[in-house]
Amino acid sequence: MPPEPGNPRPAAFLELEHVLAERLSTKVRIEMGVNKGRMTVEFADLEDLERLYRVINS
Repeated sequence: MPPEPGNPRPAAFLELEHVLAERLSTKVRIEMGVNKGRMTVEFADLEDLERLYRVINS
């Protein structure tokens, strides 16, 4: 869901993306639709996904 022209993403989303990216050491993207949102967390491979799992569950 790309942002609509002239409708910038909320600063709170950008700040939260930054905080999560720092904590998880990877790119994080937060998007909000009409009724629900989506958070995308990038990972390189299975080992990186397992690392993210450990960080999230610690």
